[in-house]
Amino acid sequence: MIFRTLPLAITSIFLLGCTENRIARNLSAHLASQERDAAWLDSRMDSAPSVPIKWSAALAKMRSSNLGLLQSRAQMEEAQKQPRREWLGLLPRLSGFVSLGDSISQLTDIGSNLDARLVANFAIPNPVEFYATIYGAQLQKQGAIWSNQLDERRAYIQLYTVYAEAASIQDAAQRLTETQKSLSVIPLEELEKVSKGFLSSREQLRIRQKYHRLAVNRLFNTPGANWKLVGSVPSLGYEKSYRNIKLGNNFGKLAFNLQAVQIEAAQMSVYRVRYRQWPSINFGLSTPSLYSTQDTNSGYSSDNTYLFSSASQTVDYTDLGGFRSVKDARQRLENTRAQIRLRMEEETVRMKELCRAYSNLLIERNMLEKQLAYVPRSASTDYQVLSQQLLVREEHKTRLAEIKNQLTQLDLQLLIWDENYWKN
Repeated sequence: MIFRTLPLAITSIFLLGCTENRIARNLSAHLASQERDAAWLDSRMDSAPSVPIKWSAALAKMRSSNLGLLQSRAQMEEAQKQPRREWLGLLPRLSGFVSLGDSISQLTDIGSNLDARLVANFAIPNPVEFYATIYGAQLQKQGAIWSNQLDERRAYIQLYTVYAEAASIQDAAQRLTETQKSLSVIPLEELEKVSKGFLSSREQLRIRQKYHRLAVNRLFNTPGANWKLVGSVPSLGYEKSYRNIKLGNNFGKLAFNLQAVQIEAAQMSVYRVRYRQWPSINFGLSTPSLYSTQDTNSGYSSDNTYLFSSASQTVDYTDLGGFRSVKDARQRLENTRAQIRLRMEEETVRMKELCRAYSNLLIERNMLEKQLAYVPRSASTDYQVLSQQLLVREEHKTRLAEIKNQLTQLDLQLLIWDENYWKN
């Protein structure tokens, strides 16, 4: 017996050693790969050439490469397949069995111990439970489709945001260039103070450019690249229509759809709890072995086919009749509805405040544009006069740039729920 078990022990030790060596080699390979990637990314930080890309090409690249969108689509595709998988579960299950003797000593006599069987089993599920399963799969499918639509919109808005940031960075760089030119007329006693402000602004611009590059690479899934976002972006145009925006079919319908899925899922949980109070009924159909080397008389026959059914009911003495479980499910449904109503109220207030902020920004922008147009350009060479004019103009331009960015952010908050925009 010892001699029979010795080869098995040697084989186990050998396999254990191979496993440890393989793990060590694979981990070392992954470590080396990461070190190469880190070195390559470090070298690309300052040497990667700038590659211009326009809006249409950037949108196509993001939709094809963005990791978040790829994962969202994969989840949607899996959810779309789930109802079909549930129906395929009704097909007969084929099982194969192969037996090689009863003990190690009999392995040499394969001919007398080989037993191969092919068995087909049919399972007929509880109709009520199966309907609930199919219904839940269809609901999950629809929810995944709408969730993917929301993810697509969010990615679009993220791309729009980085384009707006690129334009803002370009404006800041232009203002910095104008400030640098003005340094030549500043008296020496004021030069140090002005130069510190200039250097601080230039450093802030450099940091913005770095993080903007990272944001674009994250959207495109292109680490190490250096994209230059050029060209115009689609016009949003809510300046004239923001006052007329109200939650409804043309605005916020996707949000209502997602909330409807939440409510229906909670409603389904109530039905499932109710169905559990009924006896569980199961049906099955078993066929005989279709092939066996040991049974020469085996073959398919209706006499050897069995149809069986069963009914069972579990009694929970802590919740007789399931009244507490049904009550809890109903309470969760009501809580879901209440939470959605609260969110709708909050969203209504937020939309009204957003429109009010939009109006105030437009008023301030118009006032600043008029003030900037009337700031005189004096031909005086007096530093105090020139400095005051430059300061006023820079303050107005800086505030106008801030207002432009704020209006863009408000536009994007409106855009995500604008159903008319996404129909195009």
